[in-house]
Amino acid sequence: MIIQDHFSSLATFYALKIKSEAPQFLMNWIAQFANLMAHLVKRLWTDNAGEFLSKSLKIFLEQRGIIHEKFVPYEHHQAGKIERTNRTIAEAARSMLIERNLGTALWPYAFRHACWVFNRVLHVDSNKTPYELMTGRQPDLTPLQVFGCKAFVHNLNHRKDLLAKARELLHLGVAENWN
Repeated sequence: MIIQDHFSSLATFYALKIKSEAPQFLMNWIAQFANLMAHLVKRLWTDNAGEFLSKSLKIFLEQRGIIHEKFVPYEHHQAGKIERTNRTIAEAARSMLIERNLGTALWPYAFRHACWVFNRVLHVDSNKTPYELMTGRQPDLTPLQVFGCKAFVHNLNHRKDLLAKARELLHLGVAENWN
């Protein structure tokens, strides 16, 4: 599931195990958005999927004065911005997995990494990154690496000179708590 702020285009990806998890992730995102970004959500647009019509989500939105609007079924142009974002992130994630021959098992990591990059790339409509529009700061791209490249984790507890001082792994994206 991808949630996107309309003003900044900032996108957030959640890998859902089942669709019924969507309302809780959405409620958590709204609370974090208000807390971390100092912006209040005023309006929520969703499709008419059953997971967005839950009683708990309805009560949560009403308590916060958030207007919930639903797109007309099969009228994809109404949701053009998020539909395009979904496509962009999905194509990037698919390309990363194919390029590195990683198969589909790592798709949540590829989507999260594609979303991280999406938020830090200039967008034509504002000539700024979504990250910059939301935080007022330019993003730090220091941790950006090619998805699926070799990564090494240093073994700080190595005791003998003949043992490996690092372990080879795959880079699966930037840590979620990085700026």
